[in-house]
Amino acid sequence: MRVVVAAPYLEGTCRAITGELNDRGSLDVFLTGAAWPNLKAWQRSVFSRSGSPGKRLQSLYARKELSWLPAARIGRIGFRYELLQVILRRSRRTQGIASAAMYRGKGSFDRSVAASLRPGGADVVIGMAGSSECTFRRASSLGMMTVLNMTNSHPEVQNRILGEHAHLQEDHHEMMKPRVARRVFREIVLADHVLVPSQVVRQQLLERGLAPFKVTVHPYGADTSRFRGSSRERSSRRGGSLQVVHVGQVSYRKGIRTLIDVARRLPDVDFTLVGPVTDRALVRGLPQNVRLVGPLANSELPGVLSRCDVAVMPTLEDAFGIAAIEVMAASLPIVISSSAGAADFVEHGLSGYVIEPEDANALLHHLQFLRDNRALAATMGDHARRSICEQDLTWAAYGRRVAESLHEWSTS
Repeated sequence: MRVVVAAPYLEGTCRAITGELNDRGSLDVFLTGAAWPNLKAWQRSVFSRSGSPGKRLQSLYARKELSWLPAARIGRIGFRYELLQVILRRSRRTQGIASAAMYRGKGSFDRSVAASLRPGGADVVIGMAGSSECTFRRASSLGMMTVLNMTNSHPEVQNRILGEHAHLQEDHHEMMKPRVARRVFREIVLADHVLVPSQVVRQQLLERGLAPFKVTVHPYGADTSRFRGSSRERSSRRGGSLQVVHVGQVSYRKGIRTLIDVARRLPDVDFTLVGPVTDRALVRGLPQNVRLVGPLANSELPGVLSRCDVAVMPTLEDAFGIAAIEVMAASLPIVISSSAGAADFVEHGLSGYVIEPEDANALLHHLQFLRDNRALAATMGDHARRSICEQDLTWAAYGRRVAESLHEWSTS
């Protein structure tokens, strides 16, 4: 079995799948717009001596280098759109333009991947939702198996929730554009199999008529060697204010308005927001106990988490929420909404608490309880890490599970 993996941008699933397939000798090529040229030794040296800006640029490059794959297995397509998007995402003022560039880039990437497929080549193609329609049509005509990697919720569900609960208009950049949503609908129909990260997304697809055998759930993971911590570390500084962290986009979809509402009602608790801001209106007039740090390099996040006591994810909708697994691996209890796919892995009252979306009173209650019971909060954090490790919620395990499914499908 030879597999083509196509992704316009780089994220955890691509790294895990391509790495595992390459180790098994099954990866034909990884086509991506996210493959940046590897840095030379002298360039790394210059960056390391350039202070904080140089270190941030070096960290950005580290996320874009495909060091786990041999050069012969990498095909670069659509690099300019990826570079433009990275630049635009750095400013809060250009988030809408960045979204437009992303969608345009996905269409161009899809057409380029489709044109690259040849008769007698690979047996399987894995494509990302929103950038695979042309690819799947071409692959089907060549007799290839098509697998859709669906990392987000069904577009219809996402737009309905954001419209009804966040009151966003159709032209808001957090809403999926109708033409893109229609493209995803067609990709779902064209795919032989659809990979989803949670039962939440699986149920969305089944309710819209997709056959159960086409939908396979493989939950995402965390790097448990990088994200770690223990109650002993936190007990040494117990007595200060409770430190609460939110990791992820500072957006309507992530339930930030609910979080800020609760922060105003808990002035003796400190809140840290880690992640890019998608709409400046969300962070105007933040209370004094809320600190906005913006996006962090991968190397910086574990250090921030080590100084926190509790994580929160009051999201309106989320196909999974990788940050939930990462903070739990870092030994933090989490208060998470039931609309996040990762909530399936939170044991209510043991590793955290599961609340309903927009339930500010429930979030307030649980944070007050953890504030007043710091030893229990630390114990819950230790249980959270054990739970993640025992369930093998790692990226390596995710890659193995996907590879095993591909083998099963190709031989059935």
